[in-house]
Amino acid sequence: MEKKYYKLDVSNLFNLGYYSLKKDQDSAANIHNVYSLNYYYEDRYPSLMKHVNSLAYDNYWYRENNTVSSKERAFYNIPDYLLVEASKIGYFEYFEVLTGISFIILSEALSCPGEEKMIAGEEITKEQLLELFNDDYVGKICSLFDIRDKEQKENFKKDAVKKLTLTKSK
Repeated sequence: MEKKYYKLDVSNLFNLGYYSLKKDQDSAANIHNVYSLNYYYEDRYPSLMKHVNSLAYDNYWYRENNTVSSKERAFYNIPDYLLVEASKIGYFEYFEVLTGISFIILSEALSCPGEEKMIAGEEITKEQLLELFNDDYVGKICSLFDIRDKEQKENFKKDAVKKLTLTKSK
């Protein structure tokens, strides 16, 4: 089975909670799924959620604006996108290629009608993924997940590049 890779816009992580909550207010979707997902992220990725919550408040609850600008992302030192591998067990679970950290996206968030539909991510080729997987991306991902040890960063990068290169040659 060939692996699938996606470029997942970081804004979609913010849209995820926003649209899921909006959909749950208007429909019979299970709100516990959304809350448990938020708790899961808070528990597993406190650094990420600190940024997400700040930007979500600024952009969604305060201004009702559905975009997170590049300027805001630069201020928080977070990447514009995440490079992820689709899980074998389901389309809505992705694994970030450097750290292996998983992102779960509720199917309810992807099934909103009209303009509220969230984009699951742009499918990309292995070549595109390797091109986007640069030092700036690695630095921002390590910063985002509080990976500060220089040796650990280098090992993450070597392992990820090795894995990606091996799967490319198969």
